[in-house]
Amino acid sequence: KDAVSVNGEPFPVVKNAPPDWAVRAANATHPTVLVFDELKCVPAATMAPVLSILSDRVVGGVWLDPRKVFMIACGNNAADSAGGWEFPAPMANRLTHLTYEPDPISWAENFPTYWDGAPAIGIRSAGMSDEDWEAEQGQLMTAWSSARSTVAAYIRSKVSALNAMPKQDRGAKGQAWPSCRSWDFASRTMALRAIGKLSASDESTLIAGDIGAAAAGEFMAWRRTAGLVDIVALFDNPDGFVLPPSVDAQYFLAMGIPAYLVNAKAVALSAAGTKDISAKTMKGLLAKWMTGWTLLGRFVKAAGPKDVAALAANQMVRDNCQPTRKFDQFPPEVEMFLGLLEQS
Repeated sequence: KDAVSVNGEPFPVVKNAPPDWAVRAANATHPTVLVFDELKCVPAATMAPVLSILSDRVVGGVWLDPRKVFMIACGNNAADSAGGWEFPAPMANRLTHLTYEPDPISWAENFPTYWDGAPAIGIRSAGMSDEDWEAEQGQLMTAWSSARSTVAAYIRSKVSALNAMPKQDRGAKGQAWPSCRSWDFASRTMALRAIGKLSASDESTLIAGDIGAAAAGEFMAWRRTAGLVDIVALFDNPDGFVLPPSVDAQYFLAMGIPAYLVNAKAVALSAAGTKDISAKTMKGLLAKWMTGWTLLGRFVKAAGPKDVAALAANQMVRDNCQPTRKFDQFPPEVEMFLGLLEQS
């Protein structure tokens, strides 16, 4: 109805237009999750509308069917949020509360391959040709893959460095400090340095600006003495394989192998665009994949840590690492991991 009658007098009906996300959730033909991110950043005075959504499941007159629309909320501790507020008691009572702390070891295992798909980085210069842009992106993505493996090796050796928000000094919280996000920033800075976009001095300044001066100093000192292998050079010359002496460098090497392959496949897909990867490119990717298994087999034969080799083998069989599933060539090194892969 466009109007209602009250004591015989007509009144217009005002309908609120529902937001797009509510309409899409209500019309979805599959189970849908609504995420209210940073919910503790909502001031207490304006928390009532959110409470109404959680309680009544109505947004602008649209009802969100609980049989297919599930709602979750995320938020940091109020003291650590951007203008954070504690939940009012009625709001808190309508939520199941689960506390989550990132696991540094798990994070380090997945960061080299960027959870099976790293986004593009970098900015295209004015006047740069398509060919030059693609070439630079290939260099940058390869360098970033190595940078992520470097950061992961460091975090595995010093788990306390992953998330180190200053606890007491409120002023320090407003400066750079190490976190999952800022370590990602640092890895991108390292990639830019690796392809010559930054000087060594600029890299030091920016990494300090990413994770804080103290954390940056410790990390860069570790990097200078870690003895990390050049993964790209190793793929070009696998016969030059030598197991590094330090555990950190061994982790970097093993996890850098699948990371390199994920990156190579991503670069090939990006270059192909909407077309299929050419047969020549696919052949090259398959050769690299075979080389990766060869290197991982040599890692094990050289008495590299079995748990680290197992992590790398698991990464090797993921879709974003394998060039394709339509082939019948398997290097003999795969047999070294069969029992392990079957269990996983």
